[in-house]
Amino acid sequence: GCFHSMWVLGSSLPPLLPTVFVVSVGISVKRLLDQKRIVCSNGTKQILISAGKVKVVFFDKTGTLTKQGLDFVSSKSFGSYADDLHHAMMVCHTLTKSRSSGGSLVGNAVDKIMFQATEAVLLTHHERSSSSRRALSPRQSTVVRDPATDKEFTILKRFEFDHTTMTQSVLVRDESMEGIVSIFVKGSPESIQAMATASSIPSEFDDIVRRSGRKGMYQIAMAKRLLPADIADSWETMSRSDVERDVVFLGFVNFKNSLREETPEVLAELHRGDVRTIMVTGDSILTGIHMAYESGLVFE
Repeated sequence: GCFHSMWVLGSSLPPLLPTVFVVSVGISVKRLLDQKRIVCSNGTKQILISAGKVKVVFFDKTGTLTKQGLDFVSSKSFGSYADDLHHAMMVCHTLTKSRSSGGSLVGNAVDKIMFQATEAVLLTHHERSSSSRRALSPRQSTVVRDPATDKEFTILKRFEFDHTTMTQSVLVRDESMEGIVSIFVKGSPESIQAMATASSIPSEFDDIVRRSGRKGMYQIAMAKRLLPADIADSWETMSRSDVERDVVFLGFVNFKNSLREETPEVLAELHRGDVRTIMVTGDSILTGIHMAYESGLVFE
């Protein structure tokens, strides 16, 4: 009798399995609709079966666990370099002014946020003062005006952000100081520390970087170097290696990447389902650790 019962059960299960799967998926689809207001199309219903096998989920930090974009928090200069740091924030970027969308800024999102924090203005060729118009052709159209002082700075040459050196730099002429060409460099704290003169690095440099990382800050460092008058006219032929060396450290610029409101709840639900969650980020390890704790990715 027992053998007969097992035979009947074994014979009936294979034909019933597809029905069981269909019913199970139907129940899951209804639960998602009733509890989460999520509507599943016919194509996604079969994915639910595979989703039940997921054991690990990888999340990109910026724009996924956190909101898209950064918020400017603060700038911190050292010594007597407050004005220089402000000027660096105004000119050390790769922004351009769009001609087709009402003069809006085009370029890297971090550059936009940093530039807007200075309240400086990016000028077109026709908006420049007469002195800067004489100095450059319309093709060389990147000029920045500081509304607080009415000074104009002409960006002569740009080096795009390099993922190897973790830096970006510009050569700039202050139109109020005839013939003076300055180099401004921004990058990761580690990269700027390595190329700056030792005397310009404050003793608390590493402590500040660590504290900012623990607070979840995205931090960039900025530096400057004046070109001697005898080589200032040769800026056009200068290479990146000529530019990004022996600079003077100016200070830090801090940004914050805010967590999405729904992130902690989503991660907690995955943990309840015994799904392991992993964050992937290019930020500093301390910033990543801070966001992992804040989001509930890891616990105390």
